[in-house]
Amino acid sequence: MLSSTLASVLLPLLTTAYRGDLTYYTPGPASNPGSCGIGWTPGMDIVALSHIYMHSFEYPNGNLNPRCGSKISIRNVETAEAHEALVIDTCMGCAEESIDVNEELFKKVAPHGDGRVHGVEWEVVGGGEMTGGLGGSTGGSSGGDSSSGSSGGGTSTNGGGAVMPGLRACETPGETVCSDDGKMFGTCQMDHTAKMMSVAAGTACRGGHIELAKRSARMYNA
Repeated sequence: MLSSTLASVLLPLLTTAYRGDLTYYTPGPASNPGSCGIGWTPGMDIVALSHIYMHSFEYPNGNLNPRCGSKISIRNVETAEAHEALVIDTCMGCAEESIDVNEELFKKVAPHGDGRVHGVEWEVVGGGEMTGGLGGSTGGSSGGDSSSGSSGGGTSTNGGGAVMPGLRACETPGETVCSDDGKMFGTCQMDHTAKMMSVAAGTACRGGHIELAKRSARMYNA
């Protein structure tokens, strides 16, 4: 049996750590929340995970995403001190393991960062592992993904050319709305608009459903 001292050394090594870019944005308030439907208030440390880890293609209604409300622990790039963040949003422009946080948390993790910091490590609080979305990563886990910007009502301030979704008119609240080219989808809201976001790599939105892109192409070209 491991001694408590030896266990305290080995257990952190057994935790799955992720590494990617760290950027920041201004999250939306309760009146205009992100993809999880959780509003942000000053003082909250929050994070938007990549759409790959958020499995956007599986959860058109982001409020039902099981990752929403979970926490990750982010390591300070200079001291390795851990800072916890609540998952409330989806970062549509982030590479697989890159994360987008509020500015206050960014300064805690990277006090001398200039808006984008490479190679920041983080892990899931309580253990466990992330699994990527269908089609895998859209970019290197620690590379410089060319843009970021989270899906909700927040404003990206990371200088990375945020990919902000547009609105599309719709008829039936709750239905999944697809763009004409199948590359965007959204859920129709009570105001009869859908906030559109990109589908995951390798998938397409057709007829109100998210499908494998090749299968969808065969069906609609038959």
